[in-house]
Amino acid sequence: MDLAESVPMIWGSSPAAAVAAYRLACQLSANAKYPALHGELPDVGHHQVAALDGPLAERDIFADTSGRTLKLVVLRDVEEHPQVTRRREASLRAARERDVPVTELTAEGEHPLERMAGLIGLGDYASTYLALGYDIDPTPVSAITEVKARISQ
Repeated sequence: MDLAESVPMIWGSSPAAAVAAYRLACQLSANAKYPALHGELPDVGHHQVAALDGPLAERDIFADTSGRTLKLVVLRDVEEHPQVTRRREASLRAARERDVPVTELTAEGEHPLERMAGLIGLGDYASTYLALGYDIDPTPVSAITEVKARISQ
């Protein structure tokens, strides 16, 4: 439910964590019908970090209802390049200074595949849980079926 009412930017801090970030963005779309951005540090720490100064990062504390805002989700790996660590830390600091909510999840395990699988499993669960929270059945994919039908004609 941590992702509800946000537009998540999901960043991976290693190649394995970036695969998990991509998978989470895909599963959010497929299961919860929910948009998300994904990418791998250090690149997104340059490109997507600019969104921290955009309209979705702004909050009106006096508004009657909260609008959709950015949410930064960082999938961390224990095997981070020192340059990635510096970029991650600086980006997280910038997000927090702008009151953009941040969630960090650190992969566990000894082998990169084990760490990636753990992050993917958590993301799959989270995407399904978010769907249920919005009262969305995660199984039908009517838009995909519709597009496939149009292609086959």
